[in-house]
Formats: sequence, C-alpha cells, structure tokens
Amino acid sequence: MSAGLRTPTPIGPTTGPLAARLGAALTLRRDFYARAATEAAATGPAGAVVCLVTLGRESVVIYELSQVEKLWGVILPVLVVLALVAWIVLGAAGWVVTRLAATPPSFPRLLRCLGFAQAPTMMLATLAAAPHQALYLVLYLALMLWAYAAVVVALRAAAETSTGRAALFAVPVFFVEWLLLLLSRYAALG
Repeated sequence: MSAGLRTPTPIGPTTGPLAARLGAALTLRRDFYARAATEAAATGPAGAVVCLVTLGRESVVIYELSQVEKLWGVILPVLVVLALVAWIVLGAAGWVVTRLAATPPSFPRLLRCLGFAQAPTMMLATLAAAPHQALYLVLYLALMLWAYAAVVVALRAAAETSTGRAALFAVPVFFVEWLLLLLSRYAALG
C-alpha cells in the first residue's frame, strides 16, 4: 500500500461523519446496529441522534413559533430535554419487553440501539408538504412502517435474537414510541 492511500474506515456509530451515521441508521444496516449495541462509546452519538431527529421532526413547529413568538428559542432546549426523557422511556419499554429474551440486553445497550432507530421519525417533518390528505395518510403509514422496522432491527441487535422474535418484542416498544410521537404532536400543535 502506498504511503498516501488509506483504507476507508467503515461507518459506525462512533466513526465517520454524522450524515453517514444517520444514513446507516436510516437504511437499517444490521452491522451498524450491531456495532451500536456493543460499543459503549456509542451512547453519546445515539443521544445526539435522538436530539437532532427531534429538532428535525419538529422543525415546522419551531419555524412557525419563530414567526409569532420572540422567545421561540426557549423551545429548543425544552425539545431536547423532552427528547432525552422520551428516549429513556422508550429504552425502559424495551428493557421490560426484552426480559423475555434468552440473554436480556443491558439498558445502555438498548438505549444505544433504540436511539439510532429514531432516525426514520425525522422524516415526519416532510409530511407538512403533502398536498392531499390521502397522500399524507399513505406517507404517514409508510414512515410508521419504516420506524417500526428500525425498532425491529434495533431490538434484534440489542437482544441478539432472531428477526421474528425482535418483531414481536418491537410491537409494544413501537406502540410506546407511537404514543410518545402523538404526545409530542399534541403538545407542539395544541
């Protein structure tokens, strides 16, 4: 190998540009989630993804508030804190459900995987551009299926279990995620 050439480092939860990490989480790469499960240093990046995804998901509301309120910037730290609390609640739901796994994962392991699994929900902000209610509903359903698939992949990696078992574990965990998303919508839109 020549002195100027380097082998590219694979994208992982703690390596590579943030956009590439989000891309790996969005495309539900199993190797990415498996590394997130095992790398303790991935907890911080997973938390950052949770915060960024929340700000992206709520960007329309943030913009609308900026047009009418002078203190709209106060909502940013509030959203970040609420996102982190929701992440812990989601992790707790995953922890309870995965007690049925052959080797139940630790809470931090679940948090890391479920944090990256939040990535598809940032696409909810794009639904504001849907011109028709029918298209909105189709896109919403597609995004929710994508988000469910992300939870399945995350739980599969965290619990080191089969896809079928992870899909069963994901039902109550995704229900909690969906409720948290509804609560955030209600709180943001009133």
